[in-house]
Amino acid sequence: MKGEPNWRVDPQIAGGGYFCDLASHMLDFLQFCLGDILEVTGFSSNQMKLYEAEDTVSGVFEFPGGVHGTGTWNFSACCDLDQTEIVGEKGKIIFSTFDENSILLENMKGTEEYHIKNPSHIQQPLIQQVVDSLLGKGECPSTGRTGARTSWVMDRMLGKSL
Repeated sequence: MKGEPNWRVDPQIAGGGYFCDLASHMLDFLQFCLGDILEVTGFSSNQMKLYEAEDTVSGVFEFPGGVHGTGTWNFSACCDLDQTEIVGEKGKIIFSTFDENSILLENMKGTEEYHIKNPSHIQQPLIQQVVDSLLGKGECPSTGRTGARTSWVMDRMLGKSL
């Protein structure tokens, strides 16, 4: 339940709060799709003071080609919203990282909705890619390099310079 202490919001155990636990997945995916974030800055705070970790983080970042991004992660808000929106000159796509919502594609032709059901074991496809990579049977797009790059982005949003 929101606001109740648990290991995810104890920096001594988790290293940070919900942002560190959850935002990495969305930021990693965006970098997979749009390229490595080149510049980033951000702010973090503990607005509600319900636990020691930050509960609100905002960031501004730039991808290759001058593509700009902004993000707000507010874990003290009155309601939950898991939504990423990518807007381009020909339309936009709206999707969730964790919620099983439909993917919306909006353009001049209208709006198309796609519902892709999550696998029953959500981590299984990535774990299989890691195992296949270790066995020399494939290549996993998620590597130590991509993880380190996403950590760099998150540290900058949290106000930690390296």
